[in-house]
Parts: sequence; C-alpha cells; structure tokens
Amino acid sequence: MNGSPQENQSNTRIIVRWFLILLGLSTLGCILFFGGKFLYGFGQRVAEEIAGVDETLTSSPTQTLISIPLTATITATNGPSPTPTFYFTIPTATVTVIPWTQCPGIVVSTRDTEQGDFLHVLRCEDGYEYEIGPLTKGAYAVSPDDKYLVYASINGLLYAAKIGDPVLYTVVNLKKEGPFVTFGKKVPPIFQLKFNGEGPYVLEVYESRYGQNFPVNMPNWLSQ
Repeated sequence: MNGSPQENQSNTRIIVRWFLILLGLSTLGCILFFGGKFLYGFGQRVAEEIAGVDETLTSSPTQTLISIPLTATITATNGPSPTPTFYFTIPTATVTVIPWTQCPGIVVSTRDTEQGDFLHVLRCEDGYEYEIGPLTKGAYAVSPDDKYLVYASINGLLYAAKIGDPVLYTVVNLKKEGPFVTFGKKVPPIFQLKFNGEGPYVLEVYESRYGQNFPVNMPNWLSQ
C-alpha cells in the first residue's frame, strides 16, 4: 500500500535537507581547501619579499665550489714519527704596495730623448731614484753586488758609477784598447755586458755584430 501524502512530503523534506547539508559541507570544504592554498602561497610570497629573495630563483640553486690550497708542513719531533701539521690558506686580495718594496735590488731603465738617452736608476732598499745622462746609445749592466753600474756607449767608452752617484767615470776606451773591428768599419757596435767571477769582478764586453769579446777587470773602488 502506498503511504499517505503527508509521509511522502516528510521523506522528501528529509532528503532535501540531507542534500543541502552535504552540498554545504562540500562547498565549505572547497572553500577551506582553496582558501588555505591561497593563504599558503600568499604567505610564502610575503616571506620572500621580506627576506629579499627573488621569486625568479629556481628551487635548486647552483653551488660554487672554491678550492682551498692545502699546505702540509711536517715538523720533526723527538718521537718515533714526525707529526704533520696542515695549514689551510685562503687566498686574499693583492695589496697595493710601494713599488720599491718588491723590486730586486737595483732597477735601471732607459729614457730616450732628443738630447740623448737617460738612465733611470731606482735603489730598492730605500726607494732612492735618480737619472744619469744624457748619453749616447749603448748597453748597461749592474754589478752582482748591486754596488755600481757600467755603461758601454757606441762611441767606444766604457763608463762606471757607484749606485747613488749620478756621475759616470771612464773605465777604459774600448775603441783604442779593445779588439773590436766595428769601429774601423765605422759601424755602430752592439754591446752585451756580463759580469764574471767574484769581486773584484771581470766584465765581459761582447760585441754581437762581429762576435768579439773583451774582458775588463773592474776597479776595486767601485765595490767599496
């Protein structure tokens, strides 16, 4: 037998009521899910902006490895075996220093002018600088003890001067006493100077155009 109209209406209202409850719960769940997701993303963006992190950064940052040189120093002890001590050195920036604190003893350079060549001399130990000239073209060399320099000019004169003294003194006339044929042929010589032995030094004057060599015993007073 079919139920009465009142019972059917009551059942219908119950079904509609449960449907609305389920629909409301589903809607509330969707709102909570998407709302939570939005709040999570918004919170991350705000945190990144506060921390100064660029949003364009990838999730896997590139790591740069810096190699640190490993220096091992072995110190001998009285025990059965030496104990190695390791020092880790991190490279530092190069410090700009006064030029003569790193130069090797005496630094000589030439400056070509219309009046002739000038020798610029720098004594590294105290930074003293001066010039010698003007001079004719030639070749120069500094003694192994850094006490004096020599200069062989193309006119055939060999000069010498103590470091710190801007005056050159004639040591020998290579044109008259040397074997160099270049002067007779009126061709400019090409001199190369080299010190040999121990003080007092012997200066080897080599003329490379004709391959001739002439040894000169340097005076003792130059090294004093």
